[in-house]
Amino acid sequence: MNPNFRELLSNDAKIFSHRPTKISTHKNIAPQKMMISPPSPLKIDAIAARFALLLREAGTSPETPALRETWRAFAAFGREAVQCEDERLFFEADLSASTPDSFYVHFSRTIYGREPKGYVWSHEVICDFLFPLTEELEEFNFSVEAEDLVFGSPERNEFFARIEANTALWAILSAAQPVTAAVYIGES
Repeated sequence: MNPNFRELLSNDAKIFSHRPTKISTHKNIAPQKMMISPPSPLKIDAIAARFALLLREAGTSPETPALRETWRAFAAFGREAVQCEDERLFFEADLSASTPDSFYVHFSRTIYGREPKGYVWSHEVICDFLFPLTEELEEFNFSVEAEDLVFGSPERNEFFARIEANTALWAILSAAQPVTAAVYIGES
């Protein structure tokens, strides 16, 4: 795991590791925890603007995405609730079959919905990076998928944890310069 990522996690853990605040001290009333309501789910028409904002906050943009910053924005976006019937998260890093002597990194979030009359739609956020193939990258064939996600389920966090735990791949990629980089947000 990235040392900076560990530091962020430990800082978050410190913030949220406090004891519940007592709201009432009356003898007949049990102490209650303060509850923070979850943010309302993102509407489908707000996905593009939200992801673009997260990219800018991470220090990159949809027009000229940088891998580390795009991943940071994607991971934040992937943990946010979206109004949908179903969704899929996918990450793949492997030799490119379509571009010789290249290694690609692809991650996406596909969101599915159904209209009242039965029409099924899907929207995607797709991030693609193509790197020159090196001996180090030849060793990697890594993919992670999470489907049929329910917001708040452990599968979502497990998906991101598995990817971020592959420190060897991230170390090599952070030293490499992509040949192409693209972000697509829209209907699929």
